[in-house]
Amino acid sequence: MDEKRSLEVTVAGYKLPIRTAASMEQVQAAAELVESKIEEISASKSLLSNQVLLLSSMILADELIRSRDELVCTRDEKLNFQDLVKQKSETLLSELDKQFGLDG
Repeated sequence: MDEKRSLEVTVAGYKLPIRTAASMEQVQAAAELVESKIEEISASKSLLSNQVLLLSSMILADELIRSRDELVCTRDEKLNFQDLVKQKSETLLSELDKQFGLDG
């Protein structure tokens, strides 16, 4: 596991000290994503700054959860497909053995 180090990132004008094993590029990318979501919400709604921050957090969390759920679904579909291929292959080999007396 990578060693954690202290970094500082600025989001919405707030300097945030964090400890992370992520690279500075990853941290900066996350900060830019949050910043863009804040700007998007601020432009379309008249909310207090703390409401904008909370709404941005909720929207990003929802996007993360949906992405995770899609990934899990995709993984499950892949496992189901692999099981189906295995089952069909075994059935096919069994039928070939019956028809042609193969030892498999």
